[in-house]
Amino acid sequence: MKRQPNDWITKDLCENLLSSWLAVTASVRNERMVRSLTFQEVFICNILSHAQKNNVKEITASVIVEQTGILKSQVNKILDTMEQKELIERLRSPHDKRYILIQLTALGQTQYQQEHIHILGIMEQLILQLGPDETTHLIPELSHIAAIMKKLKEE
Repeated sequence: MKRQPNDWITKDLCENLLSSWLAVTASVRNERMVRSLTFQEVFICNILSHAQKNNVKEITASVIVEQTGILKSQVNKILDTMEQKELIERLRSPHDKRYILIQLTALGQTQYQQEHIHILGIMEQLILQLGPDETTHLIPELSHIAAIMKKLKEE
C-alpha cells in the first residue's frame, strides 16, 4: 500500500536528502576508509568475524546476501576473489552436504583486523568532530534509517 505524499515533502527536500545520502555513501566507500581489502570484502569479513566470535558456524552465501543486500551473483564473485586471496574458505556443511559454509581463514582474520582497527580510528576522528552528544543521537538515527530502508526494500 503506497502512502499519499504529505504537503511538507517537497522535491527540494527529497533532492537534499538524496545528495546527503550519496555524499555519505561515497565517503564510506572511499579508498581512505579501507586499504588492503575492498569495501565489500570488509563488509563480508565483518559478518564472518562476528559469526566466529559468536560461535555461529552456519554462514552461507545466502546469509551474506541477506545481511549485506548485495546481489547473490555479486556476492559469489566477491567470495571467489576472497577465496583466491586465501581470506576465506568454503566447506561443506557437516549437517547437510548441499550447503557450503564460509569462514575466515587466519590470513583473512588478520587482514580484517588490520582494516577494522584502521576504520575504528576513522570513527574516532568522526566522533571527535561530532562531539559526544551529536554522536549519541546519531547512532540510533542511523539504525532507524537502516531499518526503514530495509523495510522499504521488502515492500
